[in-house]
Amino acid sequence: MKIIKVFFIIFLSVHAITAQNNSDSLGYRLLEIVNSKENYEQITAMMLLEKEKDYGENSELFREFFQDYFAWDSLKAEIVEIYSREFSQSEIQELISFYETPIGKKLVLKEPLLSAKMLRVIDKRVQDTSPILFQILKENYIDFLRDTSTTFNDYDNNDEKELLEIIDTTIISAPKSSDCQRFYEGKFSVKGDTSGTYILRKDGVQHEILEFLNIDMELKVEWLNDCEYNLIFIKNKNKKFSFYEPGEIINIKISEIRGNEYDCFVKNKRGTIKTTLIKIE
Repeated sequence: MKIIKVFFIIFLSVHAITAQNNSDSLGYRLLEIVNSKENYEQITAMMLLEKEKDYGENSELFREFFQDYFAWDSLKAEIVEIYSREFSQSEIQELISFYETPIGKKLVLKEPLLSAKMLRVIDKRVQDTSPILFQILKENYIDFLRDTSTTFNDYDNNDEKELLEIIDTTIISAPKSSDCQRFYEGKFSVKGDTSGTYILRKDGVQHEILEFLNIDMELKVEWLNDCEYNLIFIKNKNKKFSFYEPGEIINIKISEIRGNEYDCFVKNKRGTIKTTLIKIE
């Protein structure tokens, strides 16, 4: 009885391996019929051509790297395995039968052209709608800054004196100079900010960076005293998000320090906010 049981297990194992091999064989046949290799190499050739612009003098190294690790022959076994898992042998055979019909053969021939045309449609739609997206993102980001500030006041020139008086009254209780000096340089984040924005301050220059929007605002840092400094806007890498005009001055006065963070009043021509910066490096 034990011998029969062992034989039965071996029979099932061999049957399963044979079925898998048959399925893989059909998978290779399907890839061959739909010109997978030719289509893949055509798409990757276009991609490599685009990448040459990005990699410049290193484009040849990138091309060699791609050929070593992304050649079709090194990938096709894994692709066949995907088909074998997702489709039964009979279903793969049905696909093969379809692609061997006149309409199936026409679909194979037209597929690269159809894909290219669809990509052009999508690319044009992206270009047409990108200004709308950037405006939405800009408005949301400004709303976030406003919401995470404890105070925000829009004002005109008549209100400037009153705002300055508010700030000057608060700054009387400014921390010791030696404490402020710890924040002259470093990497900072805005407390409560989940957008991924961070600040790099070094050698008299500050960069405010939000990577996913390609924002990198560069500002000159001028310390007026130990606990007060001006930021003078120079430029933004992404011109679609120019929150300031070139030469615009933003005044910052440190009001309180707690460990590795400090509260400060930030004043520009649009108003004044109170915020907290955390030194993270």
